[in-house]
Amino acid sequence: MKIKTLLAVCAALTVTVTACADSDEATGHDGGNTTRSISHELGTVDIPSTPTALIALDEIAGLAALLSGVTPASVYASTGDIPSRAILEDAGVDVEDVSVGTLPPLEELVAKAPDLLVGTGAASATGTTYAQLSDIAPTVVLPIEGDWRSLIRNSSLVFGAEQSGQAQIEAIEDLLDDASSLNHGTELSLLGNSFGQTTFTMPPHSPVSTLIAAAGFTRPESQLEETEGYSTVLSNELLPDNDANIIVVPAGTYYTADALTTLPIWSTLTGTTVEPVGESWFGTHAFAFYVIATDLRTLASGGTDVSTPRSIPSLWKTFTTAIES
Repeated sequence: MKIKTLLAVCAALTVTVTACADSDEATGHDGGNTTRSISHELGTVDIPSTPTALIALDEIAGLAALLSGVTPASVYASTGDIPSRAILEDAGVDVEDVSVGTLPPLEELVAKAPDLLVGTGAASATGTTYAQLSDIAPTVVLPIEGDWRSLIRNSSLVFGAEQSGQAQIEAIEDLLDDASSLNHGTELSLLGNSFGQTTFTMPPHSPVSTLIAAAGFTRPESQLEETEGYSTVLSNELLPDNDANIIVVPAGTYYTADALTTLPIWSTLTGTTVEPVGESWFGTHAFAFYVIATDLRTLASGGTDVSTPRSIPSLWKTFTTAIES
């Protein structure tokens, strides 16, 4: 699996569609429901202003809907994101199993009679699958690349919840401001390993890197080189060049922190190692950014009690409370 596909948790669909911040109310109706026009890479689609039978094709799209006040009729667990699944199930959402990186059978979707299909963008695509999905219901795929604020705005726009999107941004900014005020130029290294095979870091333009910078952390010189890709592959022999005061090695379903921390060369690193939730630290959605910002505030204050799968539901409640208030 490609690093970009893995890190963005975007294998749920084989279609590339990025929602843009361009939405207009339409006078047409879909089953009596006013529609809005959403522009994306494959054109423009009219979607219900108030979807009543939304199906999320992955857990991330399901969380985005919940944050925007829309409860999905069903969510397919196509990204294998266990912490996010727990949140959805706790909210009473029907989460259905499907092989990671695949779509549910099209005939199954037809039988569910959705009025909107939403998924998370994928790295490789043809228009075929999107056309098939669009024959079932209006289909939108949430963006996975770009400025973190833009990603939140574009996602909330799909659900007509721009005010909620702004509240999400402000809740994250508050945490980043706290972290920055506590920080005194601490150097932070971000390292990841996928499936025990590929070691990588995230380039400066990635959402997580911009959050780290906003929280007042510096990065090792080896992690400041800009690349065009979603991630930067590293050789394990270069790990000493990625030492820092704090070394963040996210762990999760796809992310094997111990593939790095058990290497003999790891003992040459001097920084404090923490292992937060990988699905969040390498995620590209609002709640992931909130988890990252919370962890950064903890680290900036000198703590090491970062996110765990068990703490994710509590962080979700804190996030949603902050948005509502």
